[in-house]
Amino acid sequence: MAPVESWHLPTPIVPNSSLPTLHDQSLPPGWVQADAPGWGKDGQQLHGMSSDKEGSVPITSWCITFQDLVFLRKCIKKAIAEGEIRPTERDQFDVNEDVVGPNMYTACEQYIKPLTEKAGSMSWALMRHPEGIPCDLFITHGWIEGIFEFVDKVLNSWPYGKKACYVCMLSNPQNLDISSLIRSPRESPFALCLECASHMLVVPNHYVSIYSRLWCVYEAFLAFQHRKVIFTATPPIRYTLMKHMAVLAVPFTAGLIAGLAGGMGECQLFDNGMTLPVSILLAIIAKFGNLLDFPELALHETTKLWLRYPMLYAAILLGVFVSSMGLAIATQDHALDCWPKYVANGVFYVNEQWTFYGSLVVSWTLVAYFVGCEVDRVLQCQSVTEAKQLTYGFTHVSRAGCSNEDDATRIKDEVSEEMSKVDHAVVVLRAAGMSTHSLRAAEERGVDITGAGQVSISNLCFAICFWISMQVIYLAIPGLSAGFLAAWVVLNLCVLACYLAAYCMAMPDQRAFAISVSSKVWLLALLFLRFWTSDASTLTPEYMAKFLGFGIATSSFGAILLSYLGMSGIAKVPGIGPLLAALLGPRCACMCCKRRRNQVAAISDD
Repeated sequence: MAPVESWHLPTPIVPNSSLPTLHDQSLPPGWVQADAPGWGKDGQQLHGMSSDKEGSVPITSWCITFQDLVFLRKCIKKAIAEGEIRPTERDQFDVNEDVVGPNMYTACEQYIKPLTEKAGSMSWALMRHPEGIPCDLFITHGWIEGIFEFVDKVLNSWPYGKKACYVCMLSNPQNLDISSLIRSPRESPFALCLECASHMLVVPNHYVSIYSRLWCVYEAFLAFQHRKVIFTATPPIRYTLMKHMAVLAVPFTAGLIAGLAGGMGECQLFDNGMTLPVSILLAIIAKFGNLLDFPELALHETTKLWLRYPMLYAAILLGVFVSSMGLAIATQDHALDCWPKYVANGVFYVNEQWTFYGSLVVSWTLVAYFVGCEVDRVLQCQSVTEAKQLTYGFTHVSRAGCSNEDDATRIKDEVSEEMSKVDHAVVVLRAAGMSTHSLRAAEERGVDITGAGQVSISNLCFAICFWISMQVIYLAIPGLSAGFLAAWVVLNLCVLACYLAAYCMAMPDQRAFAISVSSKVWLLALLFLRFWTSDASTLTPEYMAKFLGFGIATSSFGAILLSYLGMSGIAKVPGIGPLLAALLGPRCACMCCKRRRNQVAAISDD
């Protein structure tokens, strides 16, 4: 289906609400005035396309909100149920499903255009917000996707803190002639709105790469040029995750029962306990399982979700079972006997049984880690699907088409010298799930940025839980004064607050890298701790206090420093920089680095 390239848009002006009311038709059934405050106003004047410019809204404010999309979805669903939107020869959608729905062409022709024509021929955006809302999010899409698919992906991927987005179908006046407004690509409404937005959200579809459309290529070019954050929209999967969490409840329960009923004896963190080494081995297998698994199963969209990455899935199920068994053993062997001794002189510790805390919290850490691995597995399957959708039939942006030859000529003249850079931005977007200046810089230095835009839930669970574990173990060491413990708690809470503040202000890819670095630094700390203190009976409380205190402090400082440097900063280190950045990255992708480089080279040389 050829894209309707002319459905893009205009230039800026100045707002006011004193517009004449030309249309006095009643609102649609069930609507109230608050649903369409712009209803009855003159759309031409509102969009600044009449001779009288007074009261017109700047193009950069032709935007809709998150709530507008929720409202639109309900309206489209109701219109389908009442027969206002019907399948056509070119769009045979199923009227009884609400996952994909009619495509954007059909929704525009059968619903948006008739409705906004009655309202006064303004856009859907200005019908909802006649005063306009400044743009801070730009959405690029291909028109061929279903309206429900589009709305659900955008709502699920809406960046935190963003207030209004530009969507050409809903922001442009579909009943007015806007051809004069897109004669110059640089001065077109979408170019102006993209310049104002901080983020660009790319919405893939099941039919064709959006980068087969020249206007979408131009939008990618502008986003790259203005150093915007570009990221891929993904559909909601909360119900899928709930089903998979219910499956994990089975090995978790079985492990608890086996641990409580087995009577396997002592299971301490620093002896040759049975469950801890097995859990750590399974955790390592789970971390690398997605790289060693069967790619034809992982990448095939029609494969059942539990069959994708089968090695990884098996390691997760076994890991939940074994770590929950360790949790039960630790509780059985220690908790009931030691609980009365936990409080002494106002200090929370256990005399000779302080390692119980290690067994307990590390077991919980491993359970949380394996649950996070399953969330990552589901998200990874989803990201593979979205990456494939993003490049269905894509080879070069230079081969993108446009229905208007004049538009095609003007756009190609403008971006001809930057085509290779736009290609590169698309490659980064496909590999990482997002494209930022720092990711593009890292990829140019040879870093494998596969999955670098996605926060690993397993890394997050491990980093948080293990940090808590170390704090609990340290506070449980006997002999530390109350004043020292109070100072230690305050200091570590300050460090945590600074880390969280920096995390909240960071870009999404920087957050993903920070979580990955933190988890790997703490993993090294765990391995060092495990082997250095293999015989806990020979260690004095004073030695453990110094040893653990130094380990926690250096690990925290190392994690913060590496997170601050980021992937692109570490990649600058001569010689080992790119490899080290890949090792510390979310996917620890050094094992598939050669494959990734070959993929990039294949696209570049095609």
